Amino acid sequence: MSEISQKQIIALMLSKLSLKERAFGLDLCKSLSIYNEDREFFDQFIERFPKSRKHYKGQEILKSELLNLTKSKIGFITIFEDSYPQELKDIEDPPFVIFYRGNLTPNILNKCRVAIVGSRNADREGLAIAGEIAVALAKRGVCIISGLALGVDTAAHKGALESGEVESTIAVLGNGLNSIYPKSNEGIAREIINNQGLILSHFEPESPAYPSNFLDRNRIISGLSSVVVVIEAGAQSGSLVTARNALEQGREVLVVPGGIRNPRYAGSNSLIKQGASVLTSVQDVFEALPREAKSKCTEEIPQRISSELPKGTFTHPILSHLKNHGPMQIDDLRKSLSDFKNFATELLELELTDQIQRLPGNQVALNV
Repeated sequence: MSEISQKQIIALMLSKLSLKERAFGLDLCKSLSIYNEDREFFDQFIERFPKSRKHYKGQEILKSELLNLTKSKIGFITIFEDSYPQELKDIEDPPFVIFYRGNLTPNILNKCRVAIVGSRNADREGLAIAGEIAVALAKRGVCIISGLALGVDTAAHKGALESGEVESTIAVLGNGLNSIYPKSNEGIAREIINNQGLILSHFEPESPAYPSNFLDRNRIISGLSSVVVVIEAGAQSGSLVTARNALEQGREVLVVPGGIRNPRYAGSNSLIKQGASVLTSVQDVFEALPREAKSKCTEEIPQRISSELPKGTFTHPILSHLKNHGPMQIDDLRKSLSDFKNFATELLELELTDQIQRLPGNQVALNV
């Protein structure tokens, strides 16, 4: 990057201010027509907005601060640029600057985007569902957004990568890009970048992973997305904050339901009681997409994720196995059908269509 514009410098200054000051600064930018014209704004901006002086280090110093990002292979876009995602620009208190590592192209920012969020301590079934939904969506041109946390986030990113599609996932961090948190996901972050994806943060590169940052990060995840999918959220799950942000931003929220006795799904089931839509297949995600976002997908998503076998017959591998062996623990059933792809999602769909039932002891049986 050879030149830094005055718009970019102003965006960096505004990003350092308080919420109230940022709102005033944004209104001032609109009144000065910073969005639409290319002329000298800096002195006029400083004169009209004296409070911004506390972060004014001089244009040359600010330019140097931005240029130094390139040495760490960190890029940035500001709210005044055409490449800034419109969906994010429309939320309350949009970030003035987004820092990124990886592949920032018009294509990845113009793709249909769906967020998948949930528990950091998800069980194998929840992880499998997250991965399988991500694979199915990514294969049809959807970019998967998540937060690179352990659990569901990681499964969603991995699923997108396993789709074989480039530009298939974006990770939004709750800390600056000088480090990856959690450290154990550094490998996945490299895979995302190598797959022409993006690692984003609206925090300055040196920012540590403060707990409050993750709550603020969640509104960026939902803001970038047309639909938010919640998987295995407990009563205190941070993904509930993402869901609440999504609803406030006018996004559709889809929730994978769980057993009423399972505390891992307490938050998920609560969202459904409050009016969130139930997710029973990937087709539900497709149908929830706005028309413009849906048009960016390569083809309509089929009703079922994997098996095309008809419902209501014992030709389905899970139904056939339960018919021949009676009630079984889910882990034992999974091992018995180790060659059957998308086990967790198929099991969930059979349960939601009342073809099987849950029994005590984590068992399932035919619903006859």
